Amino acid sequence: MSEARKPPIAWPTPWLVSALGFAGQGLLFATLMFSRDEGQEVFRNAGTGVIAYFAFVSALGAFCGGAAVWKLMGHAGRRGVLWSLIGAVLATALGGAIGGTLTVPGMGTIAAPFLIFGSMAEVPWLGAVWLILTFAVHWAVWSSRGRERAA
Repeated sequence: MSEARKPPIAWPTPWLVSALGFAGQGLLFATLMFSRDEGQEVFRNAGTGVIAYFAFVSALGAFCGGAAVWKLMGHAGRRGVLWSLIGAVLATALGGAIGGTLTVPGMGTIAAPFLIFGSMAEVPWLGAVWLILTFAVHWAVWSSRGRERAA
């Protein structure tokens, strides 16, 4: 007798991979950005709860941004990489606006995306971390698109 055929493994859909990837990117990036030494006395003296809240809303905003731009992520070739970079900039700006709104309604909506991109311009290694994490999300979505086509 032959063995019963097992159903294929259900891989996450590309939009979920994009959203979770950007949530992780937002969480790590916010932690690195808020833990810098330059001018961060407010965050060092704020307490763990405030920093945890900032990290949570950063991850939540990045999750929403990643879910919004998932169709731009994970395509093959040079054009796919270019679309992923455009998607990452849009997801970062949207995620920053959402996180900023949840932190300081009104002013945070406008200021948070500028704070994120300004931090990357001021501290180049933050920009390098952002770029590496963007390519990691691009690769993960590309990989999940391949599994989706193969299934």
